[in-house]
Amino acid sequence: MDRYSGATYPEPGPNMMWNTRFGVGRTPTGDTGYDLAGAQKLAENFLTGYLPEAQIQESHAMPGYYTFDFGRNDTKGMLSVNAFSGHI
Repeated sequence: MDRYSGATYPEPGPNMMWNTRFGVGRTPTGDTGYDLAGAQKLAENFLTGYLPEAQIQESHAMPGYYTFDFGRNDTKGMLSVNAFSGHI
């Protein structure tokens, strides 16, 4: 939310850049390079080095990317994986 104008808009991130339905990244078409299971494996490998002992707690498939909530006992954050490139 813009504190001066009161306008609201999504925070820049995968929802704006990788979203193939509504975002800037609408161009990719065809089959994705990663399904949910493949994207989750990439996310788990990333978390091994970033936050040891963290686990994926919840996953969401979005148009063009996957989002994962992660943490140890409770949710500590969220990361996204591009469905075409595998970028995190």
